[in-house]
Order: sequence, then structure tokens, then C-alpha cells
Amino acid sequence: MNKSLIIATVLALLAPMAGQAESLPKESQYQAEGYPARGQVNVLAQQMVNELLLQNDGLLPEQPLLVATPVSVADFRGSNELAQQLQQGLMAALHARYFNVVDVNLGEAVRVTAQGDLLLSRDWQQLGQNIDVAHVLVSSMSLAKDGLVLNSRIVDTGNKRVVAASQAFVAPAHLTGYLAQSERVVSRDGLLYRYEQRGEDKVKVLGDRP
Repeated sequence: MNKSLIIATVLALLAPMAGQAESLPKESQYQAEGYPARGQVNVLAQQMVNELLLQNDGLLPEQPLLVATPVSVADFRGSNELAQQLQQGLMAALHARYFNVVDVNLGEAVRVTAQGDLLLSRDWQQLGQNIDVAHVLVSSMSLAKDGLVLNSRIVDTGNKRVVAASQAFVAPAHLTGYLAQSERVVSRDGLLYRYEQRGEDKVKVLGDRP
């Protein structure tokens, strides 16, 4: 058979496959372009855990560790969807490093509902009363004009000594599923602030109320 005819035949067979690769949804191609938007927070959690373990001088892997939900540095109370997902990511990252992570959201009984059989809860009345842990991972979040500042530390609950600490800064481009630049008009404390262009105020967490 003619060599040029063989090459033409092979190319004709490969052409439909190339077309299929180009038509793949973007979610299927993220490995070549970086992490998907909702996966970036888990990468951040892994980086924070790596830094915490590099500085750890008191927590042993077999000691129970509780991961608290990150809170606003302004009042140590406010939280959001990003903070809740970061908490889950920190728990997964610590467990992957063989630490003894305690899940405080595990209820005492399964609740059979129309939505499913549920065991996790954020209602303290449905959770266990006594949690035997001596170390807690706490984190605070602060919004800045160009990104989010995160501070985390593992604390000994017996003497309040910090046994590990980490700091991180994240730009909106690195947490596209959770952070965005501020709008030209920003509502804060009952007042409206107008700017010439977007991004002149603090970044916003997507899903938060203004």
C-alpha cells in the first residue's frame, strides 16, 4: 500500500477524536489549566497545614485535634461559606498527614428525614456534650483591598500555648469561586460608598450579604 495513503487514513481516523477533545467541558480540562475554582480552597488548606506542621513544636499525631471554623478577625464571631469550606479542607489535609482529627459536627444520632439520613449538624443541642481534645486549630480571616489575610494557629487548650502558627494571603484570582473584587458602589454600615472603578474597596466573599 502507498505510504502516503496510509498516513492519510490514520489522520482521517484521528480527526474525530481531536474534535471530541476540543468539545470537552472546561471542568474536564482543568488539570492542564490549574485547579477548578471550587478546588482552590482545598489547595490553600493543604498549604496552611504544611506550614503549621513545619512550625509544630508540641502536637503529636496521635493526640486528638479539633478544627474550628475560621472567623472574622474583627469580632472573632462572623463566618461565611468560604470559612466553612476551609474548615473542611483543613480537616482533610490534617487527616491526610495522619493526624488524629476530631469532627465536632458529628451528631449523637442519625436523623431520618425526607432530605436524607443525616448525622452531621451545626445545632449544638444535637451534638455530644463532652469532647476530649487538648489541642484546637483556630483561624481568623481579614478582608483587604487586594485579597484575604488568613492567620491560623494550633493552641494547647490546657495552657493556651501556641504550638504552631501559619499566615497566608490570597488574592481573588486564586479563589475565584469564593472571592471577588469590590463593586463600584459598596454598602457598609448603612452608607453607600461610590468609587471610580471596581476593586478600590475591600474584596468581597461571594454569597455574603452586603
